[in-house]
Amino acid sequence: MIGEKGYNEWYKTGTGSILSFDGPEKGRIMVFVEDTQGPVFDSIADKGGVYVPEGSYVVCIGRPGDILTVNVK
Repeated sequence: MIGEKGYNEWYKTGTGSILSFDGPEKGRIMVFVEDTQGPVFDSIADKGGVYVPEGSYVVCIGRPGDILTVNVK
């Protein structure tokens, strides 16, 4: 959930896994992997799941109160 101040929420993956995402139309989720330039997943352009290795970062961007869901397989 995006907090009342509207700050982006950052998470670090603990294990390698396949992630997929759900969220509001105006929300955005991006995945960054160490040693890459730019995101390996951006919900504006990408759909479906993405494999992320351990230690990757997921950022959830939205408006205060938005709920963005990260599904892990």
